[in-house]
Amino acid sequence: MESPNSILVAISDQALLEEVRRVAAAANRAIDAYGFGDGSRDHVLILDAEAAARCGKSAEFAVVVCAGEPGLAEWRAAARMGADHVVGLPDDSAALLRLIANQTYRPSVYGSIIVVSGVRGGAGASVFAAALALSAAASENSTILVDGDPQSAGLDLLLGIEGFPGVRWSGLVVEDGRISAPVLRAALPHSGDRLAVLSGDRRSGAPGSIDAFADIATECATDGDVVVCDLSKRSPSEIARVSSLADLTVLLVPAELRAVSAARPLVSALVSTGRVGAVIRGPAPGGLRVADIAPEIGIPIWASMRPQPRLDLHLERHGLRVGRRSPLAVAAAKVLDIAFGSAEAVAG
Repeated sequence: MESPNSILVAISDQALLEEVRRVAAAANRAIDAYGFGDGSRDHVLILDAEAAARCGKSAEFAVVVCAGEPGLAEWRAAARMGADHVVGLPDDSAALLRLIANQTYRPSVYGSIIVVSGVRGGAGASVFAAALALSAAASENSTILVDGDPQSAGLDLLLGIEGFPGVRWSGLVVEDGRISAPVLRAALPHSGDRLAVLSGDRRSGAPGSIDAFADIATECATDGDVVVCDLSKRSPSEIARVSSLADLTVLLVPAELRAVSAARPLVSALVSTGRVGAVIRGPAPGGLRVADIAPEIGIPIWASMRPQPRLDLHLERHGLRVGRRSPLAVAAAKVLDIAFGSAEAVAG
């Protein structure tokens, strides 16, 4: 059965077919035989001139290939079916590779990018980002949690999966803004079946550049993932860079006067980037109420939560776990409802 991320081919010459196989493998794409009239419009289609002459264009992107320099037969067949390119192999293998790599499968359901940041250090943004990712995965969403905290010990440690095999930031190379979401997802350590984690690591230091961060978030969301981005301790301009791509930006605000004051410059940097709201984290040592905080920070308050019982003990023993009725889970559910359009942003 064909994969939706595969390339469909109809090539009779075995040497030419093997060259296309080699190029497809270099682009991390599988190939499947094309069935004429199967209506596979979501695929990349590669045909020789004989096959092209037999079909109308039935793919979003079609390439006619031939051995050596393209001739009149190839150009006529390509014009008849409305092919996008004609490529002679093996001389133009590099050109075919670029064409294949740039035609990434896009599923019918777009994912989401959710940015999480604290208004100051120690606001609890990393814990909330992890809780948000766990909750999204528990709701059967393919989810990727991306660690952007340059001072973090690693979100894998927070989740208790630091011993799991998989790629961390130090082992990842993003070249020319290109990353294959399925390949990345398979390479990362997982917490459960649906949550992959791109973490910093304790040996090699900070996560990648903010541009690499933005490229990964965009590609994975376009491939259908819910991407939760922990941008704790990043500069306002860096947060704004990713926030401008996001569906939602969540600011963690402790219920303290100094934290509320610290929120103002960050809010000013982000309000033009898209939907920005706050989660208020208790306790409130001075008795500060949500109703007092809302007008001071100037953005919607999407949730407020009391302290998570025995959180430090659980993090030390086995990593973060989120019970369905825990404060973290309830606040995460409210934010996800807003992200997925099933709830209105309301204070309280």
